[in-house]
Amino acid sequence: MPAPCRGTSPRAIDPSYRVLLPWSKLTQVSHDEALRLPCAIRFIEVLLGILIVKDIALFVLTIIVICLAPDFSFAADKTRQEAVAERGANVMPFDLKATTHIFTNTRTGGIQQVVVKSASDTTQIGLIREHLKRIAAQFSKGDFSDPAQIHGAEMPGLAELKAAQPAEIKIQYRELKTGAEIIYTTKNPNLVTALHKWFDAQLADHGHDAMPGHDHSMMHPQ
Repeated sequence: MPAPCRGTSPRAIDPSYRVLLPWSKLTQVSHDEALRLPCAIRFIEVLLGILIVKDIALFVLTIIVICLAPDFSFAADKTRQEAVAERGANVMPFDLKATTHIFTNTRTGGIQQVVVKSASDTTQIGLIREHLKRIAAQFSKGDFSDPAQIHGAEMPGLAELKAAQPAEIKIQYRELKTGAEIIYTTKNPNLVTALHKWFDAQLADHGHDAMPGHDHSMMHPQ
């Protein structure tokens, strides 16, 4: 007769031992089977314990790897922003680090501003005004080659803006105390959407050198 598990006395096991298994009905087992049953159950318990511990360890390891993994999307964005800044220096005469782009979405289009970080920096103010006045005249003619050179020809919204008729978008240049701005106005809702996409793309590309503006009329409609 096979030896029972340690601590199990053969005399303590009834030959007519009956056990309720989870996968069968109440089952009659033999004396030998009854002796082996506690060992089998214990073996299953140990095996399940090992599997559970392994699963927990694998889960914890996965969490650690995710937390410690480098943010490749951020690295890609940073690389693009650096490339945009490098190309921008060849198109925009002012210093990106000394200025801030502000893009404000409005109900009828948007407002693009460039202002200096130091109000006393008159040199940069002059360069900002020179550049924005020039590109505003180009935009009025449907020429968006300058931003395309900086951000790429496939930037969101650009194709719609280039395809628009000159009269569809009113473009107005205006000087500010610390820089200048271009105001875009259209009655075409599709062009409003295109302007907003175009602004959002420039915001993402300029990174810390740009910020969104706020049109209070959009938040508090009349």
